[in-house]
Amino acid sequence: MSAPATASTAMEPRVLINYYIRKGWYDHVQRLCEGILDKKGNDPVITFWRCFGIVMEGSNSSAIRELESLKKKKEVELPCIHALIYAHNKCKNVDHEEIAQLEMQVVIAEESAGDTAQLLSANFFWHIKEYPKARKILENLMGGRIAAATPVQVKATILRGWIDLTAEPKTKRDLELRDNSLSFFADVKRYSPQLNSIIIPIEYRASFVMTSFYLILPSANDPEQLMGVAKYFDIKRAYPKSLECYDEVCPEALSEKALVLLKTGEWDQCVDSAERALANSSDGLGGCSELMKALLSTEPSNPQLFYDIGRCIARISDRNHEVLSCNLCFIDQAIKLSSENGTFRAERGYQRSLMGDFAEAIESYKDALKLDESNESALHGLIYCQVKLGQVDDAAQQMEFLSVIQESIGNASADFVLLQAMLSWHKDGDRAKQVKFLQKAVQCHMDKLKDVMQTGDVSTYDMMSLLNPQFLVEIATEYIKLDGIDDGKSMASRGVSILEKLVNKSPGFIEAQVVLANTKFCANEFDDAYRVCNLILKMNPLHAQAHLLVARVSLEREHFKAASTSLDQALSHDFSVRQSPSFHIIKAKLLENDGNLKEALAILQNAMKAPTATVAAAVKGKRPAATADMTLFDKASIYIQMATVQAQLNNVGEATRLELVRLNPTADALVRLAEAYLRIQQLNDAIESYRSALVLSPHDASLASRIGHILVKKHDYISAIEYYETALRAAPDQTPLRRDLASLLTKLSHFDQALRVVNAAPAAPARTEIKDMQDDIELQLILPDIYNGLDRKDECVTRLLKVIALQKVVLDKLRDEQPDEIHRQTHHLANTNFKLAQIYAEQNDAYDISHVVTH
Repeated sequence: MSAPATASTAMEPRVLINYYIRKGWYDHVQRLCEGILDKKGNDPVITFWRCFGIVMEGSNSSAIRELESLKKKKEVELPCIHALIYAHNKCKNVDHEEIAQLEMQVVIAEESAGDTAQLLSANFFWHIKEYPKARKILENLMGGRIAAATPVQVKATILRGWIDLTAEPKTKRDLELRDNSLSFFADVKRYSPQLNSIIIPIEYRASFVMTSFYLILPSANDPEQLMGVAKYFDIKRAYPKSLECYDEVCPEALSEKALVLLKTGEWDQCVDSAERALANSSDGLGGCSELMKALLSTEPSNPQLFYDIGRCIARISDRNHEVLSCNLCFIDQAIKLSSENGTFRAERGYQRSLMGDFAEAIESYKDALKLDESNESALHGLIYCQVKLGQVDDAAQQMEFLSVIQESIGNASADFVLLQAMLSWHKDGDRAKQVKFLQKAVQCHMDKLKDVMQTGDVSTYDMMSLLNPQFLVEIATEYIKLDGIDDGKSMASRGVSILEKLVNKSPGFIEAQVVLANTKFCANEFDDAYRVCNLILKMNPLHAQAHLLVARVSLEREHFKAASTSLDQALSHDFSVRQSPSFHIIKAKLLENDGNLKEALAILQNAMKAPTATVAAAVKGKRPAATADMTLFDKASIYIQMATVQAQLNNVGEATRLELVRLNPTADALVRLAEAYLRIQQLNDAIESYRSALVLSPHDASLASRIGHILVKKHDYISAIEYYETALRAAPDQTPLRRDLASLLTKLSHFDQALRVVNAAPAAPARTEIKDMQDDIELQLILPDIYNGLDRKDECVTRLLKVIALQKVVLDKLRDEQPDEIHRQTHHLANTNFKLAQIYAEQNDAYDISHVVTH
């Protein structure tokens, strides 16, 4: 909505006052009322709402004085007395005798109160969340919804709809009231001559209006009614209907429309609506680019609003240092206005920790704990920072104290469980416990989010604050670090699943994209890693880490010139990347390619001696911006590269040393060692390393597949076939293994055996995951080659048609879930159609050829 001065010309004050109060913009309420009073003179109702705004800003004494004077006017006596009771109860020193006197005055005032005073009282109770009292008054005014129509009853009916719609549902009855709230907005048609000819039984009204809400729109001349309908459809996630209602209200609803568009993911339209709202009112709180300036001029005494805005921005900041530095001014202003509020100081600590300034964050958390030693957020943050700084013993002591508090509270929060996971590893070295706590942390976080979403009435700002993408990225990162450790179960896949869901819904979170790209790279999914990096660089061409990863992918593809260019770009954007493991790996590889082997070896040896970012953080109290902890993958990559360089220097003993496995005998380490052997063409040793990894990770089909590939590379086809068959007997549901065996048999022209392998696949329910469906397609694509070898053309055509149908299903799913993959899958579909067209061409079937070509 726009600023009061502009909006008041388009809407009656009641609508804007209610809107501003729902938003918590109490200074807006006062300024709107003051503007009206300056133009129209004394108006008791407007004066009452100005006093209400003063009360909600905490100036209780001033509000009480004005309300005492105002209650002498009969038309507002009853709501003024209710407001006085509320204001007295908010005072630091409550005057109970005065409250008792006021409660006696309520009884007297109720007997003589007119409809306007009662409606104003109900409206007041709505805004202070006294819903039962508001409903009771409105039931009397509405006359059981069958009394004669009056303007007051119209407003009472609309207000009742708003109350049922916005009351927090705590019981099943509350949910039923919310679901039926639309019927109150629909009931207004009884007071509109244009709709008198339409009769809908009251018992069917809510469901009828839900599906045919246009009944309201042609005759609705009350913006409060239309905004109520729009809010209803927003809560019910019927966003197109909500948008149509906002279009009917007036231009001042543009900012609300932008928020609905934000929920639908219509980014361009959202920006357009926000810019139009800003153009309508340069002082508008909903779209002003100079947000702090707007807040200081429109809501200067509203610490909660400064906090809410700063909190949301921090959660969607993507850890951007400049954004967070600027955003701290909102929290600092909230602290300035309410210096005794520990929640605000804890939030300041959290934002400092997002910036990597753990020492400063600890000071803010300690300030919060001085005000309230049981402040849960401050305790969580303090322990988190201590763990990050390597102060594990101190963190463990604090955790003991926090555990006592947690027991008294009951259900553990996701933040608390994440701390348990971190300490399980950093203090106890217990990976199993860490995994258990990580799973619980995700569950707690999503359960809380689900509970809030089920209430329906939650703003986009609140939703993003609760979602807290940074928290999910942290959990995903912890999972990814566990890859290859938990008895063969791929922890990385859980982390990747979290990240993919996050970036699918919110692709603008670059930090999540970076972690996802690194994970894809570590899994040798270079095309996917490159694709994600390109998305990052489209959003931020100056992102140094993305340029580094592009360089590493280019090296894997042996595109050395491209790798050198990407490395130079990374350095030009952020010189501190020279401290990162990736820089050393890339630089050494480029030197190796140029024949500078000794320089390459020196760089790799220095990389192994460099302190990790965790050590640097412990020394300086903050994490360097462009550095990262040296992961197991980075360390293994450096060892592999050192082995390659040593081999070229004829230091074979050094090249094949087993120190990495000795230091960390995990499946992941053995895989890296096997890759090192492959690079120096010691295939038998590579097979043995993969087999050792398979013992630690028996359910990892990719390991068995790699062993088979090496045997094929050695041209030991008999051993490869025997190996695949043995592996399949142990894991018959592993489609990739079955595909590899069938493909090998087909290439060897053993078509009958290949057909038996494919047909022996165990029957399973239809799989809906894209990856599973793609595996099935790859297996099915072998069948046409088999049938072609057996000269069974008809069956070949039938199989290709089935594959095409399945590929189209995958393509449709990709449009919804992974739109960036569409080009690649379209290419695969085109290839399949081409194979089919070739068969039709051999059969001289012109019609079928033309039909296939159109696909």
